[in-house]
Amino acid sequence: MRSRWTHDLPARVVLIPTLLLGVAFSPGRAQDWLPGESLRMAIFNLEVTLEVQRSALESELDRLNGEMVRREGIYAALARRFEEIRALATAADGATSGAALDQMEDEVRALEAEAASSSQRIRVLRDSVRAQEEQIQAGEQRLAELAAQLPGPSESLSGLWDVTLAPGGSRAVFALRQSGTVLAGEYLQDGGHHGSLQGTLVSGKVFMSRIDSRLGRSMELEGSVNRAGTLIRGTWQSMDVSGGRPGSGAWQARRRTGEEAEGPFPRGRPGEEPEEAGPAE
Repeated sequence: MRSRWTHDLPARVVLIPTLLLGVAFSPGRAQDWLPGESLRMAIFNLEVTLEVQRSALESELDRLNGEMVRREGIYAALARRFEEIRALATAADGATSGAALDQMEDEVRALEAEAASSSQRIRVLRDSVRAQEEQIQAGEQRLAELAAQLPGPSESLSGLWDVTLAPGGSRAVFALRQSGTVLAGEYLQDGGHHGSLQGTLVSGKVFMSRIDSRLGRSMELEGSVNRAGTLIRGTWQSMDVSGGRPGSGAWQARRRTGEEAEGPFPRGRPGEEPEEAGPAE
């Protein structure tokens, strides 16, 4: 006897993608994810959904194959019964009783009913397999569409950046690493200040925290990346108001290219005034 799970399998398989994709696109969770992270979450959920669907399809194909083998066995049994009935009905000695033939005819009718029931189950399983194959195909197409929206290598901010901070013209080097929308790295600033960087890149907007090796979180930076991915301009706000330091200002970062990318500390002279920071190109 088929279990309720097996009987309801097509409906349950249809429900699985809806439930999993709902995690990524649920309005209640939208505020927990940046747009890029929502995209990656949707891709992850869809990959999980497709894996579940492929496993379900494999199980359904096994059931279909098993049912077809079972029906073949029923047809083979029917063929044997027909041969036996023919042999008994044409026996030369006429010893076959009508009751025996009736019993065998009843067995034939039962086998025929079982064969019809098996054929119906095969039709249901074939429809389920076809529906699951269509869902998997649509899911794979959607996965390709979502993957195409991820930032390509040309959009990565990974590398060395020469940074100037205004007012004051303080200079630094940012060594950034980008993974998806997540930014991380280290910085070295004139005067010996150094530490780590943590932030995000979303739709061309950079948001970073500067964490000093001695003072801890010391600055928040935000900015816009130009179309070429070679310049970032924006504003900063200090988290350390001691020592009469300014609390905010402007900053810009230029990507090092070629042999410059192999160099150490900032080019230019410490204390030199930076270019006026404005909107990204």
